[in-house]
Amino acid sequence: MVREMVNRAEEKQRVLVTVEQQSVEGSLHQIASRLAECGLDDVETFQLGGVIAGEARTSDLATMRRVPGVASIETDQPFRAL
Repeated sequence: MVREMVNRAEEKQRVLVTVEQQSVEGSLHQIASRLAECGLDDVETFQLGGVIAGEARTSDLATMRRVPGVASIETDQPFRAL
């Protein structure tokens, strides 16, 4: 069970990073670069919404939350129509 928990922590998941409003203009791509250095892969930036999307390991999220300009990080939950 412990091994399963360790493996689960290292699985990559989709995350959405919300950037502080004052940091969006001019530095969204810089923040995305810093997040990539912290482990964010498949980075996509959405300038209009001030959001950066990508994939990250759970173990990297705490480091990413400390990047200047990051307001929040949430896991992206898939939705299915019933």
